[in-house]
Amino acid sequence: MSANQLVMLTAKNQISDLVAGFRSGANDYLTKPFIKEELLSRIETQLHLKALNEHLEQQVKKRTRQLEEAHTRIMKLEKQALEVRMAGGFAHEMRNALISAKMALKTVMSDRETLCEKNAGKLGELHDLISKDIPDEKWNDALDCFEEIDHNEEQLDKAIRMVNRSADRALHVTSLILDYSKIGHAVAGDDEVSLQRVIETIAEEVCQTRDFSTPESFCNMRAQR
Repeated sequence: MSANQLVMLTAKNQISDLVAGFRSGANDYLTKPFIKEELLSRIETQLHLKALNEHLEQQVKKRTRQLEEAHTRIMKLEKQALEVRMAGGFAHEMRNALISAKMALKTVMSDRETLCEKNAGKLGELHDLISKDIPDEKWNDALDCFEEIDHNEEQLDKAIRMVNRSADRALHVTSLILDYSKIGHAVAGDDEVSLQRVIETIAEEVCQTRDFSTPESFCNMRAQR
């Protein structure tokens, strides 16, 4: 339907003439002579048809926009569901790896004593076994070796305990992610969450380090000598 409604007034009444008028853009026609009331009625009808057509176009645009918005929401929910499944799978694999790591750490770590304390007896036995066979001029070198072993043990013990604490924090985070992935549904929000940033935060938490450059204590074998 054209933007302007055209009612054709013509003295011609041949079919070919009427067809030519419609092809030129006319919406209706009246042959002369015409009655005023009929002309006004036909104009009113055309205006009503135009209003209906504009209303229909608005409804089509509205429905099209609603369908596009619905499609966007569906795509967003599908993406969120995929991210939840991915996060759950990542957290599951990460938890299994962390549990295995903690089990391995427990084989060399004790809550009751440090590695230095645990091996002090063995180092003492070794000291007793070799003390008689080492010349006095070499004894300082031997003590330096004992001291370095003790220092390395202490540093290793601190590193192991730091890794164990980091593993505990990472397990806590992975448990939260697993709990979220088990909810089964997500409420869409306006804020976007970066899964990459979540993973980076977990990695930073696990890889957090401390300065162990200054030892706190050594097994003082020089005093025994």
